[in-house]
Amino acid sequence: MKSLKIIVILIFGFIIMLNSCEFGNKLTGEYYLTDEMKDALPYQGGEKVYYRLQDGLQTMLEAGERYNKVEDIPEGMNTNEYYILEREYMWIDNDSISIYYHLPVVHLGQI
Repeated sequence: MKSLKIIVILIFGFIIMLNSCEFGNKLTGEYYLTDEMKDALPYQGGEKVYYRLQDGLQTMLEAGERYNKVEDIPEGMNTNEYYILEREYMWIDNDSISIYYHLPVVHLGQI
């Protein structure tokens, strides 16, 4: 009789657990860059960029390749919810200076 109660409790708990879980992934949003947003990153890659430093000297940096990625970003840990985010980024650097440009320029909490 005692083992029957334990079995009933386990089955009942298992049924509750199955009903509370959502199976499959749930898309919560899609965030793609517009052409206007992409134009905010003025370099296409391979350009030479000249900066004038505070001491009056000029330094030359070279723009690397421009990358575009569309990624599935999870909403958090232990969740099946995710959103799609498009990003563009590139490095502009030389032997002593490195600059990283990326779009979108927002914290993910602001989306």
